[in-house]
Amino acid sequence: MKKLLFTDLDGTMLDLKSYSPDKVKESVAILKKAGVSIIFCSSKTWAEQESYLKELELNEPVIVENGSGIFFPDHINPELDSRTEIIHGKKALVLGKKYDDVVAAIENSAENSSTAFKYYRNQTIEEIASITELSLEAAGKAKSRDFSETIFNANLESPVYTRFEQTLNFLGFQCIPGSRYITVTGIGCNKGTAVKMLVEFYKQKSSEIKSIGIGDSRNDLEMLEVVQFPYLVKRPDNGWVNIECQDLIKISAIGPEGWNIMAREVLAD
Repeated sequence: MKKLLFTDLDGTMLDLKSYSPDKVKESVAILKKAGVSIIFCSSKTWAEQESYLKELELNEPVIVENGSGIFFPDHINPELDSRTEIIHGKKALVLGKKYDDVVAAIENSAENSSTAFKYYRNQTIEEIASITELSLEAAGKAKSRDFSETIFNANLESPVYTRFEQTLNFLGFQCIPGSRYITVTGIGCNKGTAVKMLVEFYKQKSSEIKSIGIGDSRNDLEMLEVVQFPYLVKRPDNGWVNIECQDLIKISAIGPEGWNIMAREVLAD
């Protein structure tokens, strides 16, 4: 049996303040040795995820920008179709809109809503580092976007935001709440769709697949809905995000500590 572990990053595998994977490194090494494929499924960009792949010595596909694209390592040759491109020197399956189109839709919708949002395109790297508490290097990687934009200062309860979101939807785009910010992508993109595609890809190699997913926030719901074993870790406030998912396994630990508990259960099964 081939085990596929789809994992969110911020607030799940990574500490939400330091963005460090140090707390899960030992578990990652043990899972790898046991033959478990660890697949990132995050709102983070390829540039950001590539750094974590190298640090954790992983060599699997990654789902980027909330399901807007899948990047494949060099040793994997997916069946090519019209959505496959070479981006950053890697084979990438494009499932969403291109970045410039996303930004244009935000600017159009924000103008119609008299809204002044802060997002990657209109912030300097120094400003992004200040907002996100990332290093300047990490902020630069986060700004290297391909398929989505992140809004830092949206008030989801505001009528202005509601009008903005409605205009975006009309233009064919959607807002996805994450651990800290809002991601804007093309409508129809989500982590679940990308996960299902990768499960089918792995089934070509192994007829028996066990799929596991772990996350911490609302934007992980679609991923958790399509895996066989969905896990949810606590957030820093020591509570779980309010989502409904069949057979959801709630772990009584925050972020990486919860990730390690999940890893032990996966290894024991």
